[in-house]
Amino acid sequence: MNSFGRGGEMTAYEVGRLVYMPGARPYMFYLVLEAKPLRISLVLSRLLRLLERYGVPVLQLKIAALWPEAMPYIVLTADLRGREELLDRLVDSLRGIEHVVSVYYEPPLADGLAVDVRSFPLRLAGERAVIFRR
Repeated sequence: MNSFGRGGEMTAYEVGRLVYMPGARPYMFYLVLEAKPLRISLVLSRLLRLLERYGVPVLQLKIAALWPEAMPYIVLTADLRGREELLDRLVDSLRGIEHVVSVYYEPPLADGLAVDVRSFPLRLAGERAVIFRR
């Protein structure tokens, strides 16, 4: 058992953005935010309230780090199984959240499979990064 910081245990972290959940309809949404200091908690609370109102479960949520030359963005994977007729209304509602500049989405690649095909290249501290597998 490894400890990290003050009392927390280390846990594995998946680097990529991939969701595999058989039977689900995982859509990957990209919310581009204004390139200025934001109250990210405000954006997140409105985003999560909106999804709750539509009855759409969140499968994964990641926020890209803000670097001087890039706009911050949120990558959200949500299960639209049985709710795909809401897609256009949901996207319009996401665009209406304060500080959201634009919204894009990718449908599932296969049954239960969503992959982030837009976040490339992988970067670390603003520099391009490569990960080698052992």
